[in-house]
Amino acid sequence: MTKPCETITDRAFTVGNHVALNHGEYDPSSPDGQHVLARELGPP
Repeated sequence: MTKPCETITDRAFTVGNHVALNHGEYDPSSPDGQHVLARELGPP
């Protein structure tokens, strides 16, 4: 079975209360990484 992030080209996505980040996207110490997290954790 293929993992979800391997078939989706987005940087990140949410499923219910779960956030999935594509390979190399989790970097909360960088402005770009914070932007990715904020987009997924913010309001829809």
